[in-house]
Amino acid sequence: MPTLATAEATPITVLTGFPTTLAKNADATTIYPFGIWFANANTLYVGDEGDGVAADAATSTKAGLQKWSLVSGTWQLDYVLQKGLNLGTPYSVPNYPASLNPATDGLRNITGKVNADGTATIWGGHVHCQLEWRPGRRSEQAGHDYGCSRQYYRVRFG
Repeated sequence: MPTLATAEATPITVLTGFPTTLAKNADATTIYPFGIWFANANTLYVGDEGDGVAADAATSTKAGLQKWSLVSGTWQLDYVLQKGLNLGTPYSVPNYPASLNPATDGLRNITGKVNADGTATIWGGHVHCQLEWRPGRRSEQAGHDYGCSRQYYRVRFG
């Protein structure tokens, strides 16, 4: 970890143990880390957003809340929590055409806190906006933009 004196010259790098596959070469089995939260120097939680393909969401084994541990200088994936995220299950949004109902495909931004008893509470959210694009503008109907919905989750680890 860089110090204040060395931070300016320290290159930004991918965490050792994390995937280095370029997005253009990724597939449904690739890890898509988005939000991260360090519980301590050796424990990292990652919000994995999935690959963004609705057909892959229900069968993804990586999307959701991941726990990583630093072991001998390398980050290792311990497990992925998905229960309650309803991955791949379409949901309705008011004033949104049913034919375009979005589905949650993972988590994005996360934050958390370490509680006094040593447990961690983590909050994660996913914003799924599905827009119909037309040249030069976003499609609107009756003054409402198509498709933003927000889902928030809370997990407590003991």
